[in-house]
Amino acid sequence: MPTLPTEQIAAVPAANLDILFDLTNTILSAFQKVIELNLQTMKSALTETDEPTRMAFSANDPQQLLVVSESVAAHWRAGTVKLTSTVRYRLCHAS
Repeated sequence: MPTLPTEQIAAVPAANLDILFDLTNTILSAFQKVIELNLQTMKSALTETDEPTRMAFSANDPQQLLVVSESVAAHWRAGTVKLTSTVRYRLCHAS
């Protein structure tokens, strides 16, 4: 029955540890990228909703609030959230 040299027997656990460390580093790296992507998404969402929210809270009467809500809804449907100068004009000149 052939026997393995001591060096080969000792090298197996070390190789397994190297594989374990490599896998752990890969998993942690992927997890870090997912977290970074989530943070970018949250920042983007907050940036996109910042101006409409400020405009809604600055409305002085129900008429202005209605104009803001209609404008924001139209932009959400169109896929753009940022308010254009036309919307700002309508908001400022709502009667």
